[in-house]
Amino acid sequence: MKTIREIAEHVGVSKSAVYALIKNHGIPTVKRDGLTYVDEKGMTIILAHYTNAQYETVNDSIKDSRIENSIIKVLEKQLDEKQEVIRGLLQALTHEQQLRAVPLIADTSQPSTKKSFWDRLKKSK
Repeated sequence: MKTIREIAEHVGVSKSAVYALIKNHGIPTVKRDGLTYVDEKGMTIILAHYTNAQYETVNDSIKDSRIENSIIKVLEKQLDEKQEVIRGLLQALTHEQQLRAVPLIADTSQPSTKKSFWDRLKKSK
């Protein structure tokens, strides 16, 4: 037989949680010297309850981890796709800038044959 405190420490929960479980499941207890004791059958029920709860918690966290990993993979794939689009747009922009730069260089290398208004007026006299 163990006290509620000993069981709580063993399972890793509070004394009040163990006491609530005892009351809810009708587990028989014995009071001796101001301490509440639980027999072996009651301890088995309590241990089974908290062991199963811990197993479910671990199982849930594994499921959550798998879901998070699959979400991360999807997001990484989307990120890679967007990076490819950005690379393509950057290449297109660079190419467009190069095409626009070529006529400007050609225009500056040719002398201007267009005469101003005043030059044309002087020649007509």
